[in-house]
Amino acid sequence: MKKETPKFKPMVSPFMNKGTMGDGAGLWLEILCILGYGEGVVMDDELGDKSVENTKRMQIELLGFGGKDADGNPGPNTREALKEKTGIDIMAVPARPNGQTVWYGPETDDPQIW
Repeated sequence: MKKETPKFKPMVSPFMNKGTMGDGAGLWLEILCILGYGEGVVMDDELGDKSVENTKRMQIELLGFGGKDADGNPGPNTREALKEKTGIDIMAVPARPNGQTVWYGPETDDPQIW
């Protein structure tokens, strides 16, 4: 009998970009540091200028992104490429109880709570 995979809410929100804050942003900052792209990053659970700059560098150097694809945002394409290249699947990390990530989605300037 096949065992079903339990469903859970991932820690990381659907989209993350500059200004995203909370648990998901903190996890991304940790990933940057683990992969050697943490120089100058402040571990404050918020994606700021330096983390966006370092994410863009990682997208180019490690993931092979070019042009507009290297945008500095750890969105779905970056996460999938990271999983393929390194085996790190940040979407497999469940959200903490009462944890949240606040992000600004591609269709709205209003904060979204995840």
